[in-house]
Formats: sequence, C-alpha cells, structure tokens
Amino acid sequence: MPPAAGLAVRSPTPVAGLEREDVILGFRPDGRSLLAMHAWEMPGRVENADLETGQRTRFREIAPNNMIGAIASGGVDFSDDGKSYAYCLVRSVGTLFSVEGAQ
Repeated sequence: MPPAAGLAVRSPTPVAGLEREDVILGFRPDGRSLLAMHAWEMPGRVENADLETGQRTRFREIAPNNMIGAIASGGVDFSDDGKSYAYCLVRSVGTLFSVEGAQ
C-alpha cells in the first residue's frame, strides 16, 4: 500500500533507551518520553525512557503485597496522571503433602 499523501517514507530506526525485552506501556504527557518495562519480570520495574537522551529512570515498581507464588506481572495500564494503575498478575501456588511411614 502506498504511503498517505504528504508523508515521507523512512527506514525504521531504533528508539534510544529501549531494549529488546521492553514492553511499551505508553507515552508520557510531555510526549518526550514513554513508560516501558521488561515482560514477565517480578516485581515489574516500570521505567521512564527519555526518547532524546535514552536515559531511563525508575517510575514505579509493580508487585502485589503478597508475593507468594507471584511469577509475573503484565498488562499494566496507568491513569493519565500516572498516580493510579491496574495490572494482571500470574500466580502459581500448590499444595505440598508430607507422608511419613509409607511402605
């Protein structure tokens, strides 16, 4: 499909400050940075990535109060002001049975 009228066609270029493992959560209100985190990391470390300098700074850490069985977090969505968020949690718990005197 040809490009829309008036749009220049360029080759893609890597975004400064992003890594292959990053999941982009969205742009910050200033439009000069975005929020990113590594997929399947626990606790989930959300960082602010400056698009001009590539510098990353910690924005928030995502983790449940009870880390028992917590494997990964994902699907993070922040409010416009960045103060509230929701996320998905993958948790795996099991039951350990102890048997004594089995023959």
